[in-house]
Amino acid sequence: MDLISNSFILTKPQRKNAQNHLNMYQFYSGIVVTFLGPYMMTLLVLSLNGGGYALGFVTSVLQFSTFFGILVPVLLSNRDYVSNKVYFWKLRGYICLFYFAIIFLYEKLFVHWGVRGNQLAVLLICIVYGLFCLFRSVGFVSVFPIFNASAIPQERGKILSAYTRYAHVGSLSALFISYVVLYLAFFEKKNYSLLVLIFLGVIFNFIAAYKFKELPSIGVIPKMNVSEIMRRINGFLLDRKLFKLWVVRFFAEGMGICFGIASIAYLKKSRGLDDYNIFLFTL
Repeated sequence: MDLISNSFILTKPQRKNAQNHLNMYQFYSGIVVTFLGPYMMTLLVLSLNGGGYALGFVTSVLQFSTFFGILVPVLLSNRDYVSNKVYFWKLRGYICLFYFAIIFLYEKLFVHWGVRGNQLAVLLICIVYGLFCLFRSVGFVSVFPIFNASAIPQERGKILSAYTRYAHVGSLSALFISYVVLYLAFFEKKNYSLLVLIFLGVIFNFIAAYKFKELPSIGVIPKMNVSEIMRRINGFLLDRKLFKLWVVRFFAEGMGICFGIASIAYLKKSRGLDDYNIFLFTL
């Protein structure tokens, strides 16, 4: 559901340049999704003996946090589209550094508290991941207006397909890297190997933000009040074709994430597979 629309189209040279930057941005973003997304958080939570509530939160928060994007025109109006995305992409990278502090506190302090220590560590991880998803949703509202500005209507299908391919290539590359890092097991404790991958995710997140920053400006986020947003939402709900497409996409993505996380939990808990074999399975 895109409440923020923008009919601005870049010039032909600008579009070509923007498409090149967006291709690389999508590639790096595909890597980030694997290193910092729900699958990695599932493994981290399971390594701390997290329960069903934590896994349910990891499964759902990415989807439900998208609704906070509705408030962007109210709270962040007149911010440049590109600057808004870059700011929140950097912010979500910085928030991920707290994972290192949580694991450090767990190893030095929480582990001596038994079950309560595990629960506290899992709770803190869920809070950090929730903020990560929130910042992602607020920054993501800038993506589609910029995607639309980077291509004329006749070529948008082709260009968007290219963006998707670059994202999948990045994700597959990150899965392979994850398998290698976890298989080599540089550290005795599995948490540390997962933190290596998270650190790589943070680095690639900042690289993605840098690539996005090189895009030309297409304008600012328009100002809307709550009543205008509600009118747009109401119009969206009354458009049956658009609403059905959105519902199908929402459930398809949600079921994909649920199936992926359920598979990881099953392979980890019931079959006792090592983390590197789980990443090999997801390939």
